[in-house]
Amino acid sequence: MEKVRVLFATILSFIVGTAQAEYLQFNTTAQTSEIYLKTALSFEGSKLPSRHLHLGVKQANIDSHITELANHGFEIHLPSLEQMQLSASLPYLKVNNTTSVDGLHFLAVPDIAEFPLAVKAQSKHSVFHLSNFALLVPVQALDGALAITSVWDPNYSAANMTLQLAHLNSVADNNYVLNTLCEITLPQKVGVSLFKHTSQGHLKQLAVSHNCIN
Repeated sequence: MEKVRVLFATILSFIVGTAQAEYLQFNTTAQTSEIYLKTALSFEGSKLPSRHLHLGVKQANIDSHITELANHGFEIHLPSLEQMQLSASLPYLKVNNTTSVDGLHFLAVPDIAEFPLAVKAQSKHSVFHLSNFALLVPVQALDGALAITSVWDPNYSAANMTLQLAHLNSVADNNYVLNTLCEITLPQKVGVSLFKHTSQGHLKQLAVSHNCIN
């Protein structure tokens, strides 16, 4: 129990009192990104406040949105083309959907991929384009790495969030499989923040504290 309390406090230390906990940046490439905000904001050219923002495809719109977000205290950046090229040869990955929640299915590999990927949740499984990972290290580091996945509907406020802890393992022909270790339930705020504010070490601690691994 003490180990769980220490780990929970560690996770919260990434969240409390930081502007970074107020948004989640995902599906980020050298050209654009999607962003979810805790609080809806009005943006230039939009009629209604929104929590979901796509930076756009035209450079002028991207620059304008990044500037607007910076004025609200959000430091948004896009990876370089060189960084994106690290994952250019990666294949698709099928991930089972174990919940019936509508929304987005997220996949994150902390310390290795800078931003999480997200796709619209499907009834049985979701397909992620790993070539869109903005890798921080060579692609070989993906093999055996700890990952987290979850289906989250950002338009629905829930007390808790179910996440899957898993190992990402390479198999023949440059393909990968996700081997689920266990499911854990956390407060939604903590769960969402894990997709941005965690590390391989913290995920291992989380897996050990929930008896997913020794």
